[in-house]
Amino acid sequence: MLNTLSENDWSKIDRFASRIDQEHNLHEKAFFFQHEGKRLFGILHRPLNISDGQRKIGIVMCQPYLVEPLITQRLEIDIARSLAQNGFSVFRFHYRGCGDSEGDFKDTTLSSQISDTAMAIKVFTEQEDLDSIGLLGIRLGGPVALMAAEVEKRIEFVVLCEPIIEPKSCFLDLFRTAKFSAVVRQEKIISTEQMIQHLMTHGMVTVLGYPLYKEIFVETASFNLMQSAKYFSGKTLLIQVSGLSIKVTKAFRDLGNQIQKNGGSCDITLIHERRLAWNFILHPPFRSEKIVQTILQWCKKLIVCPANKVII
Repeated sequence: MLNTLSENDWSKIDRFASRIDQEHNLHEKAFFFQHEGKRLFGILHRPLNISDGQRKIGIVMCQPYLVEPLITQRLEIDIARSLAQNGFSVFRFHYRGCGDSEGDFKDTTLSSQISDTAMAIKVFTEQEDLDSIGLLGIRLGGPVALMAAEVEKRIEFVVLCEPIIEPKSCFLDLFRTAKFSAVVRQEKIISTEQMIQHLMTHGMVTVLGYPLYKEIFVETASFNLMQSAKYFSGKTLLIQVSGLSIKVTKAFRDLGNQIQKNGGSCDITLIHERRLAWNFILHPPFRSEKIVQTILQWCKKLIVCPANKVII
């Protein structure tokens, strides 16, 4: 088992707040932790009580990027609380430069998010007495989670919810959405090529009111999640969220096949949601009981069926 941090040792954690919900078997702590000179914000969701003999499983959540955390925040909270109420310990946190964490958003890259996730895993496992630990990533948090699992050998399972296979394609979609938004608002239309040129020349371009920086755009220009997933060999739940498609995409099938090639297992689930949060120009908050229950039921199997992992 992994070591736990006693209540007296919480003095090592910077400024924490706590709440207990007896009715829902839930204990939550919010605090800051240090990493590479920055204070990162985290929230620990843990069950007040678990059944005798139940495996103690922990999950670190990796959030999306740019505008999407604002869209999926309620979904992330719903997932975390649902898992905690059913015996799982869950740790949510904000990357450097994002949310309530310190730092400049310009410094938030794919590499920095993976590094921050590794520190979140360390902090989490120092505080919780766990038998098993996994990662859960939504959208760009999917690549972050899987890449962190590539190097963190203690990770036994990952849950990837509508992961972005190629970040560059996602950024190009944002550029196209920005053009459509300009048409609707009767504003000046800037072409995708012009936005990219401005980004490369000035180091930043504003997309739908949010800054996209050259650093992450260049870093992810040739990144492909399927091609980069070379070593992780644990259990994987891959969730495709679609409003129209009735088939799993080839990209998701290829990713699942790659994980199996590594020696792992991959369950792929297609969830139909008529309202796709990340495609909306106005970006309303997004909640989905289908996603919450799919993740919860899959994770419950880990309690009675240990995650087998082959370390390469």
